[in-house]
Amino acid sequence: MRPSTFALIIGPTAVGKSTVLAAVLERLPRAVHVLSTTCRAPRAHELDGRDFHFLSCDDFQKRAAEGDFFEYAQYSEHWYGTSRSGLERVMAAHPLAIKIVEIQGARIIKQKMPEAVTIFIKPGRFEDLEPRLRRRNPPMKEADILKRLATAPGEIAAASECDYVVTNWEGRLPETILETVRILEACRSR
Repeated sequence: MRPSTFALIIGPTAVGKSTVLAAVLERLPRAVHVLSTTCRAPRAHELDGRDFHFLSCDDFQKRAAEGDFFEYAQYSEHWYGTSRSGLERVMAAHPLAIKIVEIQGARIIKQKMPEAVTIFIKPGRFEDLEPRLRRRNPPMKEADILKRLATAPGEIAAASECDYVVTNWEGRLPETILETVRILEACRSR
């Protein structure tokens, strides 16, 4: 049996990573989403075990200190990480494991697992990000929107570190999804 492929979807805030991942999982039924663990509070539509594994910040720090995370990093004042045992379990049972991760986490994963495939989702225009952030439900605080927009140029600059770059042009989401699926299918067929 061929070993599992671990693919990372990376990109700035509001570029459409979650939307792309959901569509990819529908088209690639043998793929599975590797959930992140976080100490931020769930948003109104999020469920523990479906969207993230939610922990208190104290529990997150304790698990990090005990080595329970394959990687972890702080993003937008919250901690996010990948459970070591969870990743091993998923990769043992599925041919394709996909995780959304910010660039810090992707760098750590690539150091530990150079064969991981990195796909950067880039906005067609930087200006497309702000209206997407403002449409989020529940609405974000203005300070959080501005902070994320200030971080986005540095995240976009990191696209060159990734194996693949897919541009998500406004109004062209189906093409973005199709290109991402093609990349993942090609990686699995190697």
